[in-house]
Parts: sequence; structure tokens; C-alpha cells
Amino acid sequence: MNAQPDPLGHQATTTINAELALLLRMTEQTPDVIPGIHQHLQSLANRIESVQLAIARIVFALTSVDDGTEGLLDLLQHAEGNPVQAHHLTGLLTPLHLQVQYASSESNHLLYQLLDDSSAHFAPRSKPSS
Repeated sequence: MNAQPDPLGHQATTTINAELALLLRMTEQTPDVIPGIHQHLQSLANRIESVQLAIARIVFALTSVDDGTEGLLDLLQHAEGNPVQAHHLTGLLTPLHLQVQYASSESNHLLYQLLDDSSAHFAPRSKPSS
């Protein structure tokens, strides 16, 4: 199985790295920017907490899928030589399918949220003219 690069994930990671670089540049400036740095760090800390919670939900969903898949495989191995009715397979596959959809949707939502937050809070600012 060849994993394709995830452009949305890469974009989110790049954006977060740019935010951290901005914070580092701000610390090199005069001490009067400290309130702004604190605000940016607080925002970033809140976003990191949201990411951790979303990742926990995704991992839980995928763990459920793994458990369900293992049960399905056991059933199929024990059914060797015996027909398995389609409604039994459908009943086992439907919840797994829904969990995979949920995990996928949750991860995409997380990435879009990161990108939206970044563009709203950390948009590049032009330097004031002298």
C-alpha cells in the first residue's frame, strides 16, 4: 500500500511552524511586544489542546474499528467452508464503516480548523512605514 502525501496535513503543519517562527521573531523585538506574545502563545496553547482532544477522539474511533475488524476476521476464519449470509456481514461492516467515516471527517475538520484559525490569528502583518 503506497501512502499518498496529505497536502492538507502538510499545509497545517507548515502553518503551525510559521506561527512559531512569528513568535520567535516577536521575542527578538522590543519588550513592549510582550503582551502580544502572551496573547499569541495563549491562542497557540488553546489550539494545541483542541488538537490533542481531536486526536484522542480519532484514535478512539480507529481503535474501535481495529477491534471490530479483528472480530470480523475471526468470524470469517471460523466460517471457512460455511456460507456467511450477507446481512451478517453487513451488520458487522456497517459500524466499522461509520467509525472510519467519523475518524476521517474528524481529522479533516481538525485540519481545516487549524488552517482557518491560523489565517485569522496569525496572518502576516506588514511592517509599519517609517
